[in-house]
Amino acid sequence: MLTANGRLVFRYRHGCSGNGEDYYNVYDCESRTWRRLLDTPLLDGLGRMNAYATLPEKGPDGWWHMIWVWRDTPDCSTNYDLSYMRSPDLANWTTATGWPLALPVVLESGAVVDSAPPGGGMLNGKQWLGFDKTARPVISYTKFDEDGRTQAYCAHLENDDWVIRQISN
Repeated sequence: MLTANGRLVFRYRHGCSGNGEDYYNVYDCESRTWRRLLDTPLLDGLGRMNAYATLPEKGPDGWWHMIWVWRDTPDCSTNYDLSYMRSPDLANWTTATGWPLALPVVLESGAVVDSAPPGGGMLNGKQWLGFDKTARPVISYTKFDEDGRTQAYCAHLENDDWVIRQISN
């Protein structure tokens, strides 16, 4: 991905499906070398899980926004806990309400939007980030409804709380 000032950033997972850490490296054109963007992983499963994240996306507010789900094993049915964070600079991250997140971000960091359980139909790569007319993040995703059917949902921020609505039937 490219940063706001045109720097090339490479993201990779160290580990395997269900157990890993997300690292970001930035390319230095002068020395023609890569270096770590951060001194720590951005997301860390602590040997128990890994995050399936989208690349950070620049929003209309000028901040970087990122969403992900956690996964416990290589089996995609173990995806759960849709999560979100934002950053002004790709180094300092907060929750949607501005609560600072210590790096690396882990499941217990408090960035969960929808605490859907493992086996709840949440699939990695099936989350989309958008913004409403006031530049607030809106997350669209799929998971099972109470009858075990796959449905589409949207989560958006209202008065510092995530409001989740089922939008299909």
